[in-house]
Amino acid sequence: MAHNSLPTQCSHCNGTALYTTKIGANGGYGPFLLPKLGQLFSYAKFDAVLCADCGHYQLFADSETRERVTDTSIWTRLGRA
Repeated sequence: MAHNSLPTQCSHCNGTALYTTKIGANGGYGPFLLPKLGQLFSYAKFDAVLCADCGHYQLFADSETRERVTDTSIWTRLGRA
């Protein structure tokens, strides 16, 4: 996700002290958070956003990951009959 499409205001406290970094969704010691959306030698990635005012933390699938979601059968689109 490009920085200009990330939030600029916290959805929890309306603060504006937001910081971002890119992190992998590889699981490591936990579950794979975006299964089947990575590539052969790289995991899917998140843009993480942290509000320094209240500590609220959000994850957004990055643009490359979102482009692959329609190409896999394990993800189901919501809101369709």
